[in-house]
Amino acid sequence: MAKAELFKGSWAWLMRAYHAFPVIRHSPDRTALRRAFGLLREGSAVVLFPEGHRSENARLLRAEPGAGFVARRSGAPLVPIAITGTQNVLGRQGKFLRRAEVDMTFGEPFQLPERNRDGSPMDHQQSADYLMTKIAQLLPLEYQGEYASSSLRSANA
Repeated sequence: MAKAELFKGSWAWLMRAYHAFPVIRHSPDRTALRRAFGLLREGSAVVLFPEGHRSENARLLRAEPGAGFVARRSGAPLVPIAITGTQNVLGRQGKFLRRAEVDMTFGEPFQLPERNRDGSPMDHQQSADYLMTKIAQLLPLEYQGEYASSSLRSANA
């Protein structure tokens, strides 16, 4: 899933070459959701970026609740992936790609818990936040951003 804006203009060919499909951010994009759930039912992988956009400083931002919705509703196993170094390839306002080292760290697959520690059911935002804590655990502290303290709590639990 990639933001719809990437399918207009010079990046459209690249998005399609990687089999990406557009999602209208900050909205319940039913077309994108049907496509994601259909791919998952077929056994395909769906990659989504829980934050919805890149941060200015390469640190994790708060996840969008839609990521939690897709994760919970699909029931698919989740694989957290931490990516570092992309800010050196293309800055937020950059127009030209630069050669730079990019690292991807894959975590262990997991399922979302049904409930929070207090026994209450997890909502979509809490599900997205739980996913992000798994990603934060794969990152150096300086990149954990919004999830630094929850990552430390999880590691000590």
